[in-house]
Amino acid sequence: MNCFFDIFRCVSKRRSASLTNLIDLPQLVLEQILENLDFHSILILRKVCHDLRDFIDYIKPSSHLECISIKVESKSIYLDLLFPSGFKSFNGSQFLDIEFHENENGCLSKCKTRRLEKKFLIGQDFVKTAMNYLKVLMKHQKSTLEFFRLEIDYYPNLPREFDRNLEPIAEEVLEGFREILESRRSQIQVEDFQMTVIRQDQVAQILPFVDSKVLQNIEIRGERDNPVASFEIDKLETHAKELKIWMFDVLTPLEKFSRFQKVEVLIQNVTVESILELKEVMFLFCFE
Repeated sequence: MNCFFDIFRCVSKRRSASLTNLIDLPQLVLEQILENLDFHSILILRKVCHDLRDFIDYIKPSSHLECISIKVESKSIYLDLLFPSGFKSFNGSQFLDIEFHENENGCLSKCKTRRLEKKFLIGQDFVKTAMNYLKVLMKHQKSTLEFFRLEIDYYPNLPREFDRNLEPIAEEVLEGFREILESRRSQIQVEDFQMTVIRQDQVAQILPFVDSKVLQNIEIRGERDNPVASFEIDKLETHAKELKIWMFDVLTPLEKFSRFQKVEVLIQNVTVESILELKEVMFLFCFE
């Protein structure tokens, strides 16, 4: 795709009066060009000039993103993106890894496909820079995500010690991503949803904006070195088939799990009556 930018470098600088600016091409031609670009190239093109940015934001070409993984640390945010294979992949790769790091002078951004690109963004906050990228990415996400994961890593180092500096960063990321999803015209469609957190309220900021009719699997992980926190299933409004909640003490009557086909949870206290009620419900479910 690099040849594309070699051909149309005249967008920002005319080489000859006889050449036509890219933005002056008919809309159908521009749409066809965008359709044949990978999404990272579209984002680069979006930065060329205001007219191209406005045009891309207006037609919103699909990012075709299949999987997204977000990892948050106190001084870094990592994005692992997976796109379909084919002619629109990044230099022959389906994967796009982007990192945003806190730097004493601003933000260090790293983008890796088959080669590593680094940018120092002087005076820029690494969280805001990452959230701006995610905002554009989610704005252009039209297809169903096969996989979504958001990990708040409170124990990034060995020996594993709780990172108290992460809490304000985690809240800023969760609030920012909630606002991004809330601004969409429709709920984000995800089949497999995963989060690693230390509190249920962190899940509650994101999960309500996921289309429950599409969602198949939910996996919520706590931190193994964090004291086991409680989790209430009643607060999850979803039609998902499978539910996994690890490193949390689930405070929910067993019969509430009957709406799921497969469940993996930790329950520290359970009564015989609850087991018998669940058995009866599951027996009836098998013959429906």
